[in-house]
Amino acid sequence: MYRRAVKYVTRLMIVVAVAACVGATVRYAYAQLSTWGSYVLFAHDLRKLSSTSPSGIESNIVFDAPYRGATFSLVVPVDSSYLAAARRVDGSALFGFNRSVRAAALRALAEEQRTDPFVNALASRLRMLRAQLRLSDDDYVDLMVRSVQAIPYGTLHRDTFMPAITLADNAGVCSDKSVLLATLLAHEGFDSGVWVFPSQAHAAVALRGTGPGLRGSGYGLVETTRLTYVGEVDESLRAAGPVCEEPQLIVLGGRERYTRDLQTEFIADTLERARGPRQLIPLPGQDEVAGVAPEIGATEPAGNTSQASLAAWIDSRRDWPESTFAALVATGLDH
Repeated sequence: MYRRAVKYVTRLMIVVAVAACVGATVRYAYAQLSTWGSYVLFAHDLRKLSSTSPSGIESNIVFDAPYRGATFSLVVPVDSSYLAAARRVDGSALFGFNRSVRAAALRALAEEQRTDPFVNALASRLRMLRAQLRLSDDDYVDLMVRSVQAIPYGTLHRDTFMPAITLADNAGVCSDKSVLLATLLAHEGFDSGVWVFPSQAHAAVALRGTGPGLRGSGYGLVETTRLTYVGEVDESLRAAGPVCEEPQLIVLGGRERYTRDLQTEFIADTLERARGPRQLIPLPGQDEVAGVAPEIGATEPAGNTSQASLAAWIDSRRDWPESTFAALVATGLDH
């Protein structure tokens, strides 16, 4: 009797284990099919967007580009049929849990945006502003970064993530704004992409520089939800270990690099130190500022060693990274 009971319990445990394995396999297969199904739907919506026939009824989207103490309002026309089709794009595949689907969807979007009429119109106006201000390649990147960072933070929702919608609504969360900036940078020829941080539920822009970049990838991080320098990384995004999933880098194309990344990372590191525990850090004086930053004049107090003053000064100089770097180096700062 005892042996029969043992055999019965053993068989029952085997049946339960097999059933559990089969159930887990079915759930995994269903999840994979579902996420790839969302990609197929997304790709279909992109094709419909690309083939949308113009209605002839246009409205204007105003894109404010704050840069170097001024705000430039760029008026971008958009056809009503295109805007309606963009709102119907189901972008759930862009930031789902499946890494392969995320990468495929973001690259499909970047490819569509290279010839997209709205993005073409926006880029043409940005290039005209660049010519007007006589900006270098790096300055042009700073202009685009600053403009997208200035878009108000929106409400998290399942939306299209399409750049036209983010600008039309003048609002976006990290995913919306990162898609906008990354596709715009790629459209303008800069080697860029998207960083996805699953554990932190966050997305940011990846930009190829000349230095090691984030985690030795060669791509620096560009935050889009607040004003930061290229390469300025929040402490929470540096987390690593068994409880923190490795971030995903999705490159969208482009060839040009951002060549002042080492300078902006130096500035960001100095800013972090200035916000940290109290220590003696020299503030650029009037001579240094007047010599390298004639565009704003010598308005900073000379010889001030207050960390709060230094942090405030660096924060106020986000549109002039080259001269800010030169002024900091002139103080003899050594990291």
